Amino acid sequence: MSGGIPPLLVLILAVPAAATPVAAAPSGPPVRIGSSLALTGPLEGTSTIHKIAGEISVEHINKRNGLLGRPIE
Repeated sequence: MSGGIPPLLVLILAVPAAATPVAAAPSGPPVRIGSSLALTGPLEGTSTIHKIAGEISVEHINKRNGLLGRPIE
């Protein structure tokens, strides 16, 4: 095997994505999720990564009909 993604791994990752139905847009009052992050100081680098990961997660969850049918913020 030379450096690429193994075909079995591609199949394992592709099947759940293809089987997931496209959901309607979330509706209702949003679920607000927050966190306490040190966006300045010595932990800024780590906290910034967590902030970005959270924003990406919110986008993905809302694309899949939110949390219990409600959007998250």
